[in-house]
Amino acid sequence: MEPGHAAAELARAEQMRAVLTRSLHLPSGFHESIGAVVAVQIAATSYALTRSTMGVAVLAPLVGGVVVFVVVAAVQLERFRRLNGVWVGGLASRAVLGSSHLSSTAYGASLAASGWAASSGLGWLAVTAAAVGGTCYALIGRRWWAAYLREPAQHAQGPSLLYAAGSFVVAFAAFVVVARGRW
Repeated sequence: MEPGHAAAELARAEQMRAVLTRSLHLPSGFHESIGAVVAVQIAATSYALTRSTMGVAVLAPLVGGVVVFVVVAAVQLERFRRLNGVWVGGLASRAVLGSSHLSSTAYGASLAASGWAASSGLGWLAVTAAAVGGTCYALIGRRWWAAYLREPAQHAQGPSLLYAAGSFVVAFAAFVVVARGRW
């Protein structure tokens, strides 16, 4: 392929991507439902891990929170694919799984605050901290989506899975350290 022809093809592909990006839409309630289910998951985890005994009282909320998150995330991603006919790189990792630095920090801080409040017997504050975490998570996802629409090539990739896993481990460890005093 001649250099001039290759450059023209690349320019045409970039133009097609811009047209596709402008035509993308999120399903109604996408960020709101993700934020709500993250809040439920944080509250369920805080409740479960601050119980004084292990067993069904701990496992049911832990598993339930994760299952509800997975179901809502899967439904929203499938709704996006049906609405647009495509997958978008970064949508699942950034807006749903919260793998950005900011969403990982918001999740971790909310989980730690909710865990502390739950372990201190302040249920209302644990729920409030979980709600704030879910709200921040949704707002950060909305911010990523706007950035993706402006510059899809730059925002299509999420951070490494190693970073995401490390962030979760740090958040969970902080939660355990805070809640450990009540066990």
